[in-house]
Amino acid sequence: MPRQFYSLLLLIACFSASAFEVGAQGKEPIDSLGTDSVVEGAHFERETDMLRSANQLLVCTPVRMPKITSRFGMRTHPITAKRSFHNGVDLSSSDPIVMSVHEGMVDEVGEHPYLGRFVRIDHGGVYSIYGHLSACLLEAGDGVSAGQAIGIIGRTGRATGIHLHFSIRIGNRYVDPIRFLLVLQEKFKNK
Repeated sequence: MPRQFYSLLLLIACFSASAFEVGAQGKEPIDSLGTDSVVEGAHFERETDMLRSANQLLVCTPVRMPKITSRFGMRTHPITAKRSFHNGVDLSSSDPIVMSVHEGMVDEVGEHPYLGRFVRIDHGGVYSIYGHLSACLLEAGDGVSAGQAIGIIGRTGRATGIHLHFSIRIGNRYVDPIRFLLVLQEKFKNK
């Protein structure tokens, strides 16, 4: 299928109202984390198979065998001990390679006081952000495919241990990246 179709499908998945929680920095997500979130988290950690179509990888998890160490939404920050909005998920993995979850273009590679070394990928108006990296393997302007190595898990920026901070942003709004990937995976399976 043409590349534009996948970009369109990605945007459709983003705007599916019941697909995931949407929040704004510092505000409670629409739905609080409950049983559904725990089930989705367990499914996400277990569901490490990559979705392929005609030998082309379409969507994958950002690390192999991910373990969720901090969820999307309101939480007590592990360093400041204050309640704050966590705009992504923190993932640990025994495999240190960080991969692009979908094809796109590297929008920015840089350093941030809190996020540390990071890579931001533009997937046609939807951005995936990978933080706390010990190394970035790409430069701004590079094209990437799903499953391509983009960095190495690390502990840069404001972090208590080695992990990946992974978030999905649409415009200035962050969405639950686990729900986003699960919905996206289902959309691709049904096409």
